[in-house]
Amino acid sequence: MPAGHNPLASGEQKFQITHVSSKKFVRPKDGALKNDTLLVLHELSADDTWFIFEKAEKPSYSYIKHVASGKYIHPKGGWNRPWNNNKLVIYEKKHDACRFRAL
Repeated sequence: MPAGHNPLASGEQKFQITHVSSKKFVRPKDGALKNDTLLVLHELSADDTWFIFEKAEKPSYSYIKHVASGKYIHPKGGWNRPWNNNKLVIYEKKHDACRFRAL
């Protein structure tokens, strides 16, 4: 693997997002796969707890795609500048407001 290559950032690997102290997984609330479903923490690891990074048009940014639904993580409301404590949802379309960066 080339130096500086991050397989997660390039969308080459599925990954789970876990909360360290509780060991819970990020997943859609109640396992729902429809637009505007909130993301929550849940103790069970299941098919709906997997994500991939999909490269965005601008370098060093990515969309976080939910594997089971094919939807993207968005700030609720689709705001380009979400406020503190803005909830996160999954939604079928991608745009500038749903770009993230892995650090």
